[in-house]
Amino acid sequence: MPKADDRLPLAAAAAALLAAAVLFAPALTWVAETWRVNPYYSHGPLVAAAAVILAWRAARRLGPAAPSFAGLALVALSVAAHALAARYALWPASALAFVGLLAGACLIVGGPAWLRAFALPLALLALAIPLPWVAHIAPRLASAAAGQAAALVGPLGVDVIHRGPQLIVGDGSYQVGAPCSGLRSIVALVTLAVGLAGTLHGPRVRRWSLVALAVPLALVANTVRLSGLLVVAEAFGTVPGLTYYHGPSSPVLFAAAVLGLLWMGRAMGCDVVR
Repeated sequence: MPKADDRLPLAAAAAALLAAAVLFAPALTWVAETWRVNPYYSHGPLVAAAAVILAWRAARRLGPAAPSFAGLALVALSVAAHALAARYALWPASALAFVGLLAGACLIVGGPAWLRAFALPLALLALAIPLPWVAHIAPRLASAAAGQAAALVGPLGVDVIHRGPQLIVGDGSYQVGAPCSGLRSIVALVTLAVGLAGTLHGPRVRRWSLVALAVPLALVANTVRLSGLLVVAEAFGTVPGLTYYHGPSSPVLFAAAVLGLLWMGRAMGCDVVR
């Protein structure tokens, strides 16, 4: 229970946070709308909810406050960045500035120790912000995924022709588009890896190596998924492959990637949750 002397700065921080939410309302509205329509960031609400829960847990374990006025510079820089970004409707930059403002508020209220305590929730919030350049790498990634899948099933006797993102097999062909590029799995798995790195107990280098492992793991899972589709298509036809394999295989292979990430963490001695 906060002491009476502690309630004033907490109330001031809450009022400042409310004012910041009003100031950054256009950017936050854009983020929420993009979560709804952007398939690469449809997990955004879950990440934001996880960040709030982790922040609440961190708040319960905070040590004594040691306010640092260095946070004022970060807050001022974040507000200035927001003003410039809002002028040109650069909402991703504005949303990132909001995270910077929250970091500055942590410094002002509690100092570096409080900023470290809230570092993980802030990092998750930053990762939940949709970045427009992410979608631009999907076509190249889709073409590469198609080639890897064709190379994997070739030795298995599957007769497949690979032309860029197109795969011709059996009685039809598949066009590997952006949704099947594996990009969505990469974005989600990297975010999950950051959360694990911040919550698992173990050597710091090993914990954060999970983030680096998330990308190849997501790519492998997507390649296996596409390869399975080619095998099913040759054996049963293109339509059954799309109907019975294509959709259900996506969550199954992503779950396998998540389990693989957890197994790697455990193998490196990072399997104990704080």
